[in-house]
Amino acid sequence: MREQVTALALLRYAPAMAPLRDVESWVEPLHPNREEIVELLGQLVRSRLLRIHPSTPLQSMEWEPRSFKRAVDDSGGDLDAVTAVPELTRAFFPLSATLYAPFANSMQTGAQHLDEALSKSLTPANLPLGRQDDLVALAHELLTEEAVRYFA
Repeated sequence: MREQVTALALLRYAPAMAPLRDVESWVEPLHPNREEIVELLGQLVRSRLLRIHPSTPLQSMEWEPRSFKRAVDDSGGDLDAVTAVPELTRAFFPLSATLYAPFANSMQTGAQHLDEALSKSLTPANLPLGRQDDLVALAHELLTEEAVRYFA
């Protein structure tokens, strides 16, 4: 439920539906809690509702070794002994990553398809009673956190 609502909010709230860029630079936050935004975006990628676009800036991805200095340090300071070739790890920085919905031949169509599917599946009339309760609880949580953020 949380991932679906997040994906729909992301698509609806984004300055452009495809690709989704620079969530950290948005004027208003996607979620009242910045750490929660990072976690939610990570969950969207892990759940495969969204994918990381190839145009994502290199600094949005985690590499090993993390820097040339680190490679030199790992080789004992000997530049001739540096053999490490940067390799991409599984970690990334969601707030600066470029994301897209992979459900069609184009990013725009994929985003529209995901929006339509999520809208339909999250319509209260289409939800079983337990999932309706989950949706209400999520709305309550978000409204409470937004009120705390606003008045802080």
